[in-house]
Amino acid sequence: VSDAADVEGLQAFHFCADPLVLIGPRDWAMAGDGALSLTEVLAEPFVGLREGSALQALLARQVRRLGQRLHYRVRVDSLDAVCRMVGLSVGIGVVPQAVAARHAGASKLRRVRLSDAWARRDLLLCVRDPDGLPAHARQLLAVLLEPAPHGP
Repeated sequence: VSDAADVEGLQAFHFCADPLVLIGPRDWAMAGDGALSLTEVLAEPFVGLREGSALQALLARQVRRLGQRLHYRVRVDSLDAVCRMVGLSVGIGVVPQAVAARHAGASKLRRVRLSDAWARRDLLLCVRDPDGLPAHARQLLAVLLEPAPHGP
């Protein structure tokens, strides 16, 4: 889960960084070499996820804190669909960096770092009681939490 989730009652372990980025079509005028804040792009048309997704809820909270609203051109069911719509110049979107990287070439996307602190998030592995897990689940948890090997 994202570190924005409520993990009360669970033991949470850091899994990996999962920053959010802005994506826009290749010809997006605001996409320069630097980062942008959410405030700077509020006037842009957005492609977003349907209500009920954790990412959509996080984005909605941040926009409410700014006392603003996002202007959605379309809302879709998946991050892949967000990327496809953005690649077709329907609007801009907010997605995890890994998703944006996976779609950058095929969908003709520009990626721009979000400068807002809330966009620098991490993924957590959560369990109620690691010692109470079956042996194979404890082994999986241990493998997932091993530090990544360094290059040669």
